[in-house]
Amino acid sequence: MKNRHKINWMLVIEAICLGGIFVLAWRFFFRHSGGPMSWDEVQYMAVSLNPQPHAHILNRYFHIYFQKLFFVLAGSPLAGARLFWSFLIASSMLLIYINARLLSRSHNAPLYGIVSVLLFFTYPPLIKESGVTYADVTVMMLLTLALYIYLMYHHTRAKHAWLLILLGIIWFFAIKSKESGIAFASVLLGLAFSNDGKLNLRGWIRCMGFVMIGLLIGQVFLMLLDWAFLGDALFSLRLENFKVLREFNFVGEHTRSSENWFENIFSLLSVPFWLMIIGFLSKSSQLKPHEKVLWLLPFGLIVFLNISMINGKWGAITRYYWPAVSTVAILGSQCMPVDDNVFRNSWQTIKRFVFDLAKRLRLLPQSEMLATHRPLTPALSVLLIALTLLVLAALALLAYGVLLFSRAYDWYLGDFLGAIVYPFALTTLILLFMFFKRWNATLLAAALVCFALLPICSGYGNIRDFVKDKIIAYRNTRFMPYIVYEDRVSCLSEGERIYFSESLYTNGRGYLGSDALNSSWMFNLYFSCNIQPSQVMVSAVTHDLIPYRFTYGFILEEDFRRLDENARIEIERHYRLYRSPGFDVILLSAH
Repeated sequence: MKNRHKINWMLVIEAICLGGIFVLAWRFFFRHSGGPMSWDEVQYMAVSLNPQPHAHILNRYFHIYFQKLFFVLAGSPLAGARLFWSFLIASSMLLIYINARLLSRSHNAPLYGIVSVLLFFTYPPLIKESGVTYADVTVMMLLTLALYIYLMYHHTRAKHAWLLILLGIIWFFAIKSKESGIAFASVLLGLAFSNDGKLNLRGWIRCMGFVMIGLLIGQVFLMLLDWAFLGDALFSLRLENFKVLREFNFVGEHTRSSENWFENIFSLLSVPFWLMIIGFLSKSSQLKPHEKVLWLLPFGLIVFLNISMINGKWGAITRYYWPAVSTVAILGSQCMPVDDNVFRNSWQTIKRFVFDLAKRLRLLPQSEMLATHRPLTPALSVLLIALTLLVLAALALLAYGVLLFSRAYDWYLGDFLGAIVYPFALTTLILLFMFFKRWNATLLAAALVCFALLPICSGYGNIRDFVKDKIIAYRNTRFMPYIVYEDRVSCLSEGERIYFSESLYTNGRGYLGSDALNSSWMFNLYFSCNIQPSQVMVSAVTHDLIPYRFTYGFILEEDFRRLDENARIEIERHYRLYRSPGFDVILLSAH
């Protein structure tokens, strides 16, 4: 009975470490992430702030409501979006580690988790699009959570029905964040197999029944949210809304391109994708049927996206593949042919080395020279720590040497890492897979260094900009007029109006919005307001604007100078003009 309740302290320590890393990662990503980049996520942010029924985004409303939670937690929409994005990435990172660990069924499980996270960070859009709350990223996190529930169901001896119900709920939330969540259906085929690999169709029907219950519970929960925020509990079920959704996605002007999904994926995710394939080919005999179906998800998403392209408006857009990126990273790590006893053998080798060094340094009495099976004494522990620090110092010197070497040959470090170091690291990995069936400690160490180099070399420029907050500065450019005049602008009442010169967005500046609709989104998100497009006017600055009365107006200095003297005098008579040194936007205020 005592052994039954024995605590695995290594797992406890690992869990504490994972919790700490999750919190630190969430904080770090929030601190350095950017903000909205395209109109899609700006629209979803605007609807999260001020929920309204829009049938053309019918299958985005769980993402919208989920995002709203973080708006409330952060206290503002823009900070809330960054908090939401950083939570999605930190959660995905944690779930990727845990799923890779579960799937490996190895004594070296943490290694597979670490490598899967490294592979995840080789995906360039992760940093380049930081802070951009695409619905695709929400789907990725939810599907990674669904994978965890699926693996836990198969890992538990007692097959708990509540896990399948929870799986159905999470899957429904993924689909209601974006249609691409349907790709998880391929994984559910694994429920037809028992842990010993036997096919059980009756059992599969029973399992799918519980999943369906989960889907229904998810629908009821969404109806409650629709009722609370939209005042219409049946919004997600109305047939006319599905008709609007279909017309929005399939009727009208279409984008046609020869680019296919494999070209798109291999341009950004080639290494993890190929490692995923190698992992399946090398371990297929060891994998159980319910594990093999996991490899269907990345390809199932490609099939779904490919079919949707036949009559859809859009082509192979990179972010559409986000939902499968975490799964590719998890499965890509399974390719490592690591010896199960590598840690035990390595520890014995290290102890022998420490004892031998202690003998040479006369740190041990003669009677203990051969007692390598005994625990390390305090003196030997200090020696081991010193050796570890020495190895870390050597790695730091090696990194500094790479920097000096690149400068000596007139290379920018990012280009040197991408053009020189990355091919060396990838070549080393390929050779390790080709010529060694099992990896001992030395080969594993070399492989881990190469895995760690992949995200650094492929994304050095983006990582540097991320850490130095250059991505934040770039994204803030869109809101610059609000940032400069923030203290002089407040929300509008129902009868008030605001004016924007169309030159603010054109002429390469990209300030604020391009029309009344997205200009209202931008104003609401920055000032946490709820103005309507009817309160916004966007046009060229001409004499015809004089009769209008606006509470605020934003125009360029060059727009103002192009007006004749009488028009300028008239504007100055009706408005107070605010200028900021070195900034070419003028604020007109009626207050």
